[in-house]
Amino acid sequence: MNMRKAIFVGNSFIYYGGCVYTGKTWRIDETKAIDYARRQDDRAYFYQICKQYGVEMSVTDATHGGRILANFTPAGDGPEYPTVGIDLLGGYDLSSYTDIFISEAGRNNVNFIHDIEAVMSRFSPDANFYYLIHNYTASQKHNEIYSALPYLRSKGVKIIPWGQLVYDIWVGDAEITQAECKYNKNSFIVKQSERDGFHENPLCGYICAQMCFSAMTGVSAAGTDLSFCREVIDFDKYISDHYGFEGSTTNFPEILASKDMVQIQKYCDEYLQKFN
Repeated sequence: MNMRKAIFVGNSFIYYGGCVYTGKTWRIDETKAIDYARRQDDRAYFYQICKQYGVEMSVTDATHGGRILANFTPAGDGPEYPTVGIDLLGGYDLSSYTDIFISEAGRNNVNFIHDIEAVMSRFSPDANFYYLIHNYTASQKHNEIYSALPYLRSKGVKIIPWGQLVYDIWVGDAEITQAECKYNKNSFIVKQSERDGFHENPLCGYICAQMCFSAMTGVSAAGTDLSFCREVIDFDKYISDHYGFEGSTTNFPEILASKDMVQIQKYCDEYLQKFN
């Protein structure tokens, strides 16, 4: 199989849980330069699933915290960021990517279709495009995003509703029958401060990466070996860094190690089918 080349374009709603992780661990340095080369070798969850199934894949993490899709145009980054005016995609050969994964920030963007088309137009028209619905879009019911989905599908964009799935599980709309674990928002979402109770944790990161892989290849999520999740991210440190506010705890490591994941993987397949 020929090498495929994927790029993730967006913000912390992609990298925070480990679907890709360079954006989390490799910050922009004091020169305000972006290390484009370093970002073209991301080996977090998405890469690990590709590797497990024998799919040769180069993964670029072009995510940047807090960025909206409009920041990824040739005009460059927004004035509120240290990289103001710098093209966040300027250091990549955009024509070379076979698979482009895109996600908007946590906003109900009235210009969503315009902005995503502006980003997509920068890549080869022969590439495969995917839109990732994250948990904040689902929990806040961002209608501008949801109402645009039929249009995106008509343009050949595959929808990856990982955030809808995790939201439905924590509110009880997607039931885990005979569950070994209990489920609430903290099972999926961090609670590290008064300001941050909305970013995804590594359980979400796995679900996001798995649904991206399954959407790209058509391979069922059922049966994926999850042992790589702990190898990419130190769960104990992650919990220490991202929980504890107001006495919060999480059981995401127990869920990832439980038989419940069999049904969650089945849900990954079902939600992809339902949204495409």
